[in-house]
Amino acid sequence: MIRVQRPAREPAVLSKGIAETARWVTDVRAHPAEHRAGSKRVTFDETIYRDPSVKQLLVQAQHGKCAFCESSFAHVSYGDVEHFRPKGGFRQRRRGALRRPGYYWLAYAWENLLVSCELCNRRFKRSWFPLEHRSTRVRGPKGDLSRERPLLVNPAVDDPGAFVTFHEHRAIAVAGTLRGRSSIRGYGLNRKNILTARRRVIDVIDLLVDAIEDLPGDHPKVIKAEGFLRRMTAASEEYSAMVRAYLTQRRISVLSAPSLPGVG
Repeated sequence: MIRVQRPAREPAVLSKGIAETARWVTDVRAHPAEHRAGSKRVTFDETIYRDPSVKQLLVQAQHGKCAFCESSFAHVSYGDVEHFRPKGGFRQRRRGALRRPGYYWLAYAWENLLVSCELCNRRFKRSWFPLEHRSTRVRGPKGDLSRERPLLVNPAVDDPGAFVTFHEHRAIAVAGTLRGRSSIRGYGLNRKNILTARRRVIDVIDLLVDAIEDLPGDHPKVIKAEGFLRRMTAASEEYSAMVRAYLTQRRISVLSAPSLPGVG
């Protein structure tokens, strides 16, 4: 997971949700018990937040990668426009009861939208949105979201590297932090197929490092290998956070600082 720099200017189409949001705010205030029981439910116009203008900006900002697992998805799926704070309902505990309504007033809020792969969104995160202190949960648009302390890392707000790092191809929590552990679990960052994909990247790195070790530093193959390793650390590349962490580990005994500027 890496930091996502979402464009400050939001797509104009999201303004179409303002009037609808206002109507639902009024309805939830008028019928709070019914909404909490689920007998009345907020409905959403998916064509607004899934509009191509929204998705394209997010995909561009995220370099075509899932905001959570850093997998490139465009060649195998469309990806999902994901609400960091779940719009329809939320769970404090992974297998706990679904509480309604969710953060419905943020359904069309630019600051609440990301693009994720379908597995991170539909199989793992879903409606799970735990807070460090559940009493700070905001239940309406007048609440102060800054009081909440989500246990899931928001890559558009937080520095993911402060909470999640890697030991070889496996994601681990920095200093065992609860937010790191929750995010690894909540986004499925160590699911089997992604571990396999990251392991392949590690194998490529090891081959390149072997070439660098076995040849003189000015050899054309060494220069080419080092350039390739530098490219693998770029934000646009798959699993770049893992690559940076792994190269930092290998540099201690293998790679000299001049070979890989900016890695770490």
